[in-house]
Amino acid sequence: MNSSFAFHSPNSQASDASYSHRQSEVPQLQQALQLTQSIQQQRLDAIPYPAFVMNPDGMAIAINCHWQVLTPHHPDHFLGVAPYEALSSGDRDRVQTLWQEAHQHRHPIETQCALAHPATPAERFHLQIHPVFSDPHQRQDLVEWFGTLVPVVKPASSPEPNWLSQCVTLLDGGELCSTIFEESTDAILLVDPQQQTICDCNPSAVAMFGAETTADLLGLRDDDLHPPAEGDRGSPDSTSILAAIRQQPQATTWHCETLYGTRQGQCFWGNVAAKLVQISDRAFYLIRITDISDRKQAEMALKTKTGELKTLNRQLLHLTTRLKIQNRELNQFAYVASHDLKAPLRGILSLSEWLEDDLGERLPSENRHQLQLLRNRVLRMESLINGLLDYSRAGRTSHSPERVAIAPLLREVILALKPPAGFMVHIAPEMPTLVARRRSLKQVFLKLISNAIKHCRRTDGVVSITVMDRDNGYEFAVSDNGPGIDRRYHDKVFEIFQTLRSKDEEEATGVGLSIAKKIVHSEGGDIWVESEAGKGTTMRFTWPKQATER
Repeated sequence: MNSSFAFHSPNSQASDASYSHRQSEVPQLQQALQLTQSIQQQRLDAIPYPAFVMNPDGMAIAINCHWQVLTPHHPDHFLGVAPYEALSSGDRDRVQTLWQEAHQHRHPIETQCALAHPATPAERFHLQIHPVFSDPHQRQDLVEWFGTLVPVVKPASSPEPNWLSQCVTLLDGGELCSTIFEESTDAILLVDPQQQTICDCNPSAVAMFGAETTADLLGLRDDDLHPPAEGDRGSPDSTSILAAIRQQPQATTWHCETLYGTRQGQCFWGNVAAKLVQISDRAFYLIRITDISDRKQAEMALKTKTGELKTLNRQLLHLTTRLKIQNRELNQFAYVASHDLKAPLRGILSLSEWLEDDLGERLPSENRHQLQLLRNRVLRMESLINGLLDYSRAGRTSHSPERVAIAPLLREVILALKPPAGFMVHIAPEMPTLVARRRSLKQVFLKLISNAIKHCRRTDGVVSITVMDRDNGYEFAVSDNGPGIDRRYHDKVFEIFQTLRSKDEEEATGVGLSIAKKIVHSEGGDIWVESEAGKGTTMRFTWPKQATER
């Protein structure tokens, strides 16, 4: 027995990719799917007669190019329908009944039939449909159905138009037998059932296993063609064809997918079909091996990516759970802040007023002024608490999107703000209508326009509101002719509790623009300031045309 085959196990690589790295690899899943589909179509087109692949429910999902020989329709015409719809009315119902029974019991179909509109002289065709399982031995997890339609060119008593059977018929000699063996791109082996050794093989088998001549394979057992079942090479999905035969000794045909190896130590996956044949009163196993390494690699890549996506989904579920907990805690904080923190402030405010009333005229003017400062600080603290509560709630609205006309919304905001006398607010014409959370968008405009009016510090102040279309969203701008903002403070204006002037000079919480920024970001937009000292200020933000449900 020849034992010169050597195999070298590849190094196993563990995946320590980070969350962001896993996300960046998701497009490779699509590439693996496209590769699988491309390989499947190429293999279908390589079959010399019409062939098709159906999903588990019997709808055609792939058809090879040879259908153009049989029917005037383009192959795509049959995608998404059951292939028996192309048959003649006399055969359609009969084949449909056969299909329903085969679909229920997951067994193959072999029958003769005629086409409804044939484009070939052949009158009858031999139809074969076989189930394809992820586990061929257990016949579990039906993946798809594979079928062929071959013109019947011989009498009904002739052998079935299956290439294995045709090959068996010709094994005793003749030019056709030589052509099958010599020109087949698949490896063909003739194995002695008793010794389980290779008696003959074709040139494709020699090339596939990396041998130099046919003699290098003769006398080898099937087990000699497989890599050792150790370390990385052991695969639970790999079963030898002879093991499949031993598991089903009463059958006459066998199929499996198994891992083979070459003399150079490389591995490849083979789709194996075997049949027990009689040649000159002697029994043999006729074995055909198709290299399916590309498809297997694509399936393994898909399986790996699927596992990574499951891990990613678990991580996202964990993060979502944590966010829900944090949101509940934030809501609890908001409740505490709105009640427990405000109560002492109201007490301080009331005590200062009672003290002032009780002392009356006996209270010196300086102390009266100090009590007023105390009340102002209390009111400021209450405003800061209210601002903090508004900020914590910003961007967390659960309202559904609706159609919002911007022009009426802006007029509603301006009416609520009541600009000072002499102050002008201009709304550009042709404001859009978009699908958005109305309350959130209204709050953003309210904060920006209010900020522009409050800090303009002019009796002839002007605020202009404009819009520009930006593909998937709109860019709104709120401009004023106020004192402007130095470039050094452009980032600071959006920080919570930050003001450009002392709070003693101007009562402000520094929360309004922070809330606007948080809402805009929660909707997938962006916000920024354009301004120079002494040249007015423009606040710009983007907003999607179509809001998504949360």
